[in-house]
Amino acid sequence: MILIPTVRHTGSHFVVGLFGLTTQQAISLHQQTGDPSEVMFEHVDTNELDYLLKLAENNTMIIPLRHPKVTAQSWLARNKCTIQMSRDFRTLVNRFDPLNPYYLPLDVEDKQDYLDVINEDLGLELKTDWNPTGRFMGNNLLRHEDCLIDVTVKDLCEEIKPFLDRFYAS
Repeated sequence: MILIPTVRHTGSHFVVGLFGLTTQQAISLHQQTGDPSEVMFEHVDTNELDYLLKLAENNTMIIPLRHPKVTAQSWLARNKCTIQMSRDFRTLVNRFDPLNPYYLPLDVEDKQDYLDVINEDLGLELKTDWNPTGRFMGNNLLRHEDCLIDVTVKDLCEEIKPFLDRFYAS
């Protein structure tokens, strides 16, 4: 099974779409059958986080990623609180990252290199034109360096800086 745990508005629809599915077509926590070709999508803010993490221990994970500063713009455009977004990123970094997932950062210049590694390592042939999917809010071209952020997001970025530097170091 390919498990796609995500922070909301980081590219969930995009990564699920690489498998020719919508997020509604991808299976949820209670639908898996054990078929290795299944694609399971779930946000990390699920009430069943422990169960999701248990699945993550034994399945391949591909996690979409956008910088928290850029992600915050998507949250704010939807009138969502960045406090929850920050919690979700902490869950991603502290609970999922130690399980060695594949990441697909969608807001970096070398994103194709990440997809190439996923394809090579997993024997897949995922292809894309990199156009955004899902509910388009017009912030897909933002760069984290250009985003104004609140103190919640600023604190988050400082806290998870070593993680972010793996993808966004200048």
